[in-house]
Amino acid sequence: MTWMRIGPWMLGVGVAQVAWAQDGSAPQQPVEPEAPVVDTDAAVATEDGASDEPEVASAPVVSEPTTIPEVPVPPVAPEVEPVPEDTVASHPHGAWLPEPCAAWPAASDGGPRTCWDVPRSGTTFMVSGQARAIGTVYPDFPVDDEGTEVGQGPTLDQRLRLSAGVGWHAMTVSTEWDLFTGQVAGDPWDIEGQEDARRRDRMGVLHRDSFVPRRAAFDLVLRDKQGRPVPWLIAQGGLMPATWWGLGILANGGDRDALFGRVDRGDRMLRARVSVAPIVRGQDRLPLYFTVGGDLVIEDDTAQWASGQRAYHVIASVLWRGPDATEAGVFFTQRVQREAGDAPRPTVASVVDVYAAGVVPLGAGGWALHLATEDALIAGRTERSLGYAFPEGSRLLSGALVAHAHVDAPGGVFRAHVRGGWTSATGDPDQGSVHDFTLDANHNVGLVLFDELMGGIEAGTWALLNDETLTGGPPQGAEALVTEGSVRRAAWVWPILEGQPLDWLRVRGGYLAAWSTGPIAQPFYTARAGGVPTNHLDRPTAGRFMGHELQWGVDLGVGPRTQSWRARPSLMVEGGLAFPSDDLGGGRLALVRATARVDF
Repeated sequence: MTWMRIGPWMLGVGVAQVAWAQDGSAPQQPVEPEAPVVDTDAAVATEDGASDEPEVASAPVVSEPTTIPEVPVPPVAPEVEPVPEDTVASHPHGAWLPEPCAAWPAASDGGPRTCWDVPRSGTTFMVSGQARAIGTVYPDFPVDDEGTEVGQGPTLDQRLRLSAGVGWHAMTVSTEWDLFTGQVAGDPWDIEGQEDARRRDRMGVLHRDSFVPRRAAFDLVLRDKQGRPVPWLIAQGGLMPATWWGLGILANGGDRDALFGRVDRGDRMLRARVSVAPIVRGQDRLPLYFTVGGDLVIEDDTAQWASGQRAYHVIASVLWRGPDATEAGVFFTQRVQREAGDAPRPTVASVVDVYAAGVVPLGAGGWALHLATEDALIAGRTERSLGYAFPEGSRLLSGALVAHAHVDAPGGVFRAHVRGGWTSATGDPDQGSVHDFTLDANHNVGLVLFDELMGGIEAGTWALLNDETLTGGPPQGAEALVTEGSVRRAAWVWPILEGQPLDWLRVRGGYLAAWSTGPIAQPFYTARAGGVPTNHLDRPTAGRFMGHELQWGVDLGVGPRTQSWRARPSLMVEGGLAFPSDDLGGGRLALVRATARVDF
């Protein structure tokens, strides 16, 4: 989850002293669109989400929702036709496999897996995995006015994700690991610092953080005596990745493909939660879920246990999962976070998130309009970043509005999307309030403008603040400035077209236009300019337009899932061409990426 990110203006105040000192002054199948639906399970939010960018106090990010795992329903046919990705039923837990896998939710990424039963024991074993290799040709551009450029040549990185579990009647125990993650060939970037979560500054796959446990947990699902498909009790406990709520702007477990761009890592927490569907009407149990739980955050966009940060959530949600992919719900999260070191610099914030989705049939020909929206509000107080303008901390008040709509043609051969959103931004940092809202790092918008350009500028800013020859050291909380290009302080419109003329071929293309909802300002140079909005090239800015971008993609091997495939290979090739505004340096930035996967 993206919790407490820093806004450029707020960090600018915090670094004013060090900056002036320099000049002598005082976050299935390949490339499927993100499912705009709540995790098939009833959802709860967990902290890291407010899912999904310099005094440093950016709006907190919500805890990730805990959703209710669906109860397996034995398939009528030996193969299950997948539902369009942007519907509730398309969630990974929404597709069910033939026996003996019918007792298990589908693999987290929608891929195949192997299951087998122990006769007459009620026990089922499951294994699944995904081997992924990504080759990328990156754009190069300056990230500051000191002569630093991204400087990254073509690279090849990899990841192996393995899952295993055992189920016994209503109980399942499972584990999942990411192994050998990192860049194996090519050229690392030239930006100094180790704050980039993807570690594009180094090579190798044998580092300590190249091996990450994602899940070691149990699930208990109880149904009534009639075995109706709506469970009346669901309990979970242990280490687990974040589950989705709504469109995933607050939390992301790193297990769903984005429509464009890559998805990495994901939020993880130790979680305990219980969900119930207590209301029965006649012979039917209503699909209205009430969930409560608690989290200890292991890793999300704003806290890492290994770095000494401590973050905790109390979560509660109400979710209606009606027929025809209709959903509506609200979740609440209370987050408490303390920073590493002797001075804890606490953050206490509340998050309220409202989500709704539905499908509108368009005549009798099979066309359908899918609509979904997620709106979130964060309020509280933080001391993560302290400065002369607000030595006792800052108030937090930020919000986001995100909406997705798409029209499906009969048979899924064509789909037209329109996506858009708005996130709040800090205006005057001297008011002691933080209004920046940051989406989760894995909630991708576009391919180049945010992920590459803004991500590189953020890492370059951190390198400047951390250069003791320039500043004497970064201000407290400045590490939260680096977000991998998460969407924040922005509004955008993003139409996309998809076509699947053959079962094994999908093509897609999109156009993105984005605007800043606050001044375009890099904190180091803005502080040196006395608060006048100044960009990463040390030039004053006046507008709000960030730029526009074109994307394209061709995917091979993305046809319907069939259980005859024990291993499913795929290849996805995509590219983007961005045209940043003059306030962000102008010019053209091109990226090409090829992702080869084997799901098994």
